[in-house]
Amino acid sequence: NLEFTDDVKASFGNGGDLKIWHDSGTATSYISDQGSGDLYIQADSMIRLESYTGTEKFATFHLNGAVKLFYDNSQKFETTSAGITVTGDILAKTSDGAILNLQTSDTTVTDGSVLGSIQFNAPDEASGTDALLTGAEIVAIAEGTFAADNNATELLFKVGASEAAATALTIASNKNATFVGKLSVDTPDGGAGNNDYIGSFINREATDGVNYGVVINAGSTSGDQALNITDHDGSNVLFRVNGDGSSKFGGEITIPSYLIHDGDTNTKFGFGGNDSFQVN
Repeated sequence: NLEFTDDVKASFGNGGDLKIWHDSGTATSYISDQGSGDLYIQADSMIRLESYTGTEKFATFHLNGAVKLFYDNSQKFETTSAGITVTGDILAKTSDGAILNLQTSDTTVTDGSVLGSIQFNAPDEASGTDALLTGAEIVAIAEGTFAADNNATELLFKVGASEAAATALTIASNKNATFVGKLSVDTPDGGAGNNDYIGSFINREATDGVNYGVVINAGSTSGDQALNITDHDGSNVLFRVNGDGSSKFGGEITIPSYLIHDGDTNTKFGFGGNDSFQVN
C-alpha cells in the first residue's frame, strides 16, 4: 500500500505533470493534470461518478450507450440514439433573450420538408390508445424547394380531440392565415361595457396601410353586442347589426334594377332603374 499524508502530492511524469493530493486546509482532494496534454479516464463498460457511500449517483457514462446526469440521485438528462431526453423543466436565459433554434440537417429542402416541430403529448397516460397520440403540434414546413432566393415556409398549428393532432390554423409565407373551424374574438377581461372594443378583422393594403373591414364592439346600450362594417379607415360605420337584432345603414344604399314576377310577365315586386320602387 502507498499512503500519503495531508498536503503530500503524488506526482507522475518527468515534469510532475499529473498530481494527486489532499489539501488539509480546505479538506479538498485533487487530481490535477498540469501538463500540455489531456486527461483521460477510461473504462471498457461504464464510468460512474457517485457519492462516497455509493448510495447516490452523480453521472454515469456507458460504452456504446447513454450518458446520464442526476440531481439528488434522480435522473434528469440522458442521451439516446435519437437525441436526448430531459426529465423536468428547461430554463434558458441570456442577456439578449434565449433562443430555441430548430433546424433541419437536409442539404436539399423541397416542398413539404419539415424544418422543425414542437409536439405535445402524454406518453405515460394510463388510459392508452388515443390518450397516447400527439395532442398538439406546431410545425414549420417548406412551401417549395429552397433556393438562393427562396425559403418560403408555412407554419401549422395542430390540435387533436380523439385522434392525432390535425391542422387548425395555417400561416402561409405570404402572411395569409387560414382557420379550420370558428374564429372568436373577445376582450382580455372577458367582458364588455358600453362601447367597449371587443375585436376586429383587419385588412392590410399596400397603399393605405392598415384598414379595418369588420369591427366587433358593444353597442349603444351597455353589454349590447354590435357588429360594425366600417369604411376604409375605420372612422365611419357603414352597416351595423345591434344585439337586439335591429340593423342600421350609415350611408347610401344602391340597389340595381331587380324584378320579381309571376309565372307570366306580371311584375309583383321590383326596383326600377330610375330609383323607383313598386309592389303589385
